[in-house]
Amino acid sequence: GVYSVCANLTQRCEPLYPCCSPNLCQVISSGIGTCVKCFEPEVDCQYNHECCSGLCYKHACTFLSPN
Repeated sequence: GVYSVCANLTQRCEPLYPCCSPNLCQVISSGIGTCVKCFEPEVDCQYNHECCSGLCYKHACTFLSPN
């Protein structure tokens, strides 16, 4: 098979084989996980990179800047 530089949705991901943007690596243990879709606005989040918009504000993905 063809080896790509990033993992697609539902594929295994790890530090040296990250998910294709904007998908997220949902880590299970030791940095190894499964690729999942980025979170849409209004979805609960902890980190900016989890959100499709790249912004997690007050624990929810948003398109608004916090300024």
